[in-house]
Amino acid sequence: MISHPPPSFGVGDVATTIRAEASQPDFRKRIEDARANLAAAEADYQRHAASHRLNEVPVDSTAHGFDSAESVRLYEYRLLEKPCGRQHYEEILASSTKCLLCGCGRATTVDHFLPKSRYPNLTVCPINLIPACKDCNYAKSDSPADSPTYLHPYFVSLEDVEVVATQQNSSPASIEFSIAGDASTPVVASARFHFRELGLSSIYQFHALHELPTCYQQYSRIYDEQGAAGVAHFLRTRATSAKARERHGWRQAAYLCWSRSPDFCEQGWQIA
Repeated sequence: MISHPPPSFGVGDVATTIRAEASQPDFRKRIEDARANLAAAEADYQRHAASHRLNEVPVDSTAHGFDSAESVRLYEYRLLEKPCGRQHYEEILASSTKCLLCGCGRATTVDHFLPKSRYPNLTVCPINLIPACKDCNYAKSDSPADSPTYLHPYFVSLEDVEVVATQQNSSPASIEFSIAGDASTPVVASARFHFRELGLSSIYQFHALHELPTCYQQYSRIYDEQGAAGVAHFLRTRATSAKARERHGWRQAAYLCWSRSPDFCEQGWQIA
């Protein structure tokens, strides 16, 4: 999960590009006629996103003058295939090398945050387009309209979201990740939905266990010199460093969890 600035351009800019690149006069007029409705949909999206209520955005498939199939075609042909439109797509994709949904995978695709199958009037709206890895793009399903939405990286402050880790037994491999906080608040409810639907606990566990061996020699040296207390202090230092790089990420949560585990600090890292 990553908080990220939104694209520097809006749906009006995209509409201008699509219109300028079109050769058919009738199609150019349809795009111009749709401009006001596309801008209104974008503004409504922003209002809902600011209060973490994107699940309440109304489904409006034809107000902009294009049916669902035509709207998907606008994205797939005008934004992906046409050179000028493609520049907008590439700018969004290049804005982050990491997937904004999981924070771990490499961003190689652009995901429609609200799916284009249900929200055709948002198919070319830049703030609805998110750099994502293929796994998250595939896993992210069309959630029911009354469920919480995923965390939107352009509109969420991770100050309000805390990732925590717990070790279920003496083995570091038993580490599990979750979201702390009051589930009655919209942002925490969205964070837990996001976490569960994308399987982030398993993803974070995988990365945490692959990071463990990178410090084995340091753990052993510190333990020989300072004992378990020295290892715990070292782990807390690692957590602080991780927090500076990525607030509320899996690294900070993992190192804090291990620093609080007597089993881990008493050479428990060796049984991972």
